[in-house]
Amino acid sequence: MENEIVQEKKGFPLRKTIIIGLVVLLLGSMIGLNIYRANNKDVVKVQTAEVKTKALVENVLASGKVSALEKESIYSRVTGSIIWVNVKMGQEVKPGQVLMEIDIPDAQQRIMQARSTFAAAEAAMLKTPGDGRSNDLVDAQALYDKAENDFALAKEKLKRNQSLFDAGAISASDMEAVQSAYDLANSEYKRAQGNLNAARNGSSATLNSLQASLEAAREALKVAEKDAEQHELKATMAGKVLSIPVEKGDMIAPNTLLISIGQLSTLKVKADIAEGDAGKMKIGQSVNITAAALPDQIFKGKVTEVGLEAVSKTKSQGESTSVPVVVNVKGSGHLRPGYNVDLKIRTAEDKKALVVPFEALVEKNGKTSVWVIRDGKARLQNIKTGISDSTHIQVIRGLKQGEKVVVNPSSNLKDGSVVKT
Repeated sequence: MENEIVQEKKGFPLRKTIIIGLVVLLLGSMIGLNIYRANNKDVVKVQTAEVKTKALVENVLASGKVSALEKESIYSRVTGSIIWVNVKMGQEVKPGQVLMEIDIPDAQQRIMQARSTFAAAEAAMLKTPGDGRSNDLVDAQALYDKAENDFALAKEKLKRNQSLFDAGAISASDMEAVQSAYDLANSEYKRAQGNLNAARNGSSATLNSLQASLEAAREALKVAEKDAEQHELKATMAGKVLSIPVEKGDMIAPNTLLISIGQLSTLKVKADIAEGDAGKMKIGQSVNITAAALPDQIFKGKVTEVGLEAVSKTKSQGESTSVPVVVNVKGSGHLRPGYNVDLKIRTAEDKKALVVPFEALVEKNGKTSVWVIRDGKARLQNIKTGISDSTHIQVIRGLKQGEKVVVNPSSNLKDGSVVKT
């Protein structure tokens, strides 16, 4: 009994020690946690990317429609019907080759009528004197010449008799007779001058009218003869038949499209480049061309024309401004006029460009910046950018290779913030 009591007294301090130890450990853990939290309450967790070099190719994307570089679309000049179509789509044709025959019912009648009108106008011109003057003009000129001479003589006589009268050599009645003769000659001279001007104007108007009638008749004859030539419609260039929208038996009217011919050795694509990318366009730039109709093929082309004037178009979304460009592509037999295509125009390239992801860019106060990690803290660094592709942009100034930048930075990131990845 005494032994048990002694053992119990000896064991009590051991349990107390264990309890105290646990309490101390718990308090230490809580204190340590609080210290850790205090030290890390301003730490911002971030994702980073390394500033690195890579081959960078900048492309401008656009879309357009394929057409033949050289194309001839022939339209009807007449009213008639298709007698026969002598070619097929895709067929090679040569200049002068008959493409189709057209029945033009009134062709010869129009030519005969035009020739008759021209002959009448020509005859009217031949009736006028060789110098283009009418008989009225000739008579008016003769009367004017006589009146001018009579007036000159009367004027000289008046001057001479005035001197004699002043000297008292002739009487007043004689002087009055000379003055009356002068006044009459002056009046006749002015009347003849007016008649001559009127005759000249009338002759000029008549001559101009005759000349205009003759030219109109000549042009009408040319048109009638040219229209009649469409009885046999001929090619004016070498190439392939692209389309024939008419067939045998069709009735046609003026301006009906009859046939299209094109050179397919070289094709062209016209595209509109957005205003923001227009300054990057240069003749000679390489272009990759793809078409939905040919999903597994890429065609190579070159920029051959860049518009000098921007064009504005109003659409449902608002006004858009663009610059037209033309891309030439070598014909392959698969890419066809009329296809819709997508263009990837290579505008710049740098094989060792220093780059960062687009997600690292920060636009602030009108400047482009990134958050760069230095000594465990985020620092806002202004940078100068260059060319770009779909994921990265070139850094020309402001960063060094190997530095870390924050991607998709949070809004609570501040200059000097402690960060961790």
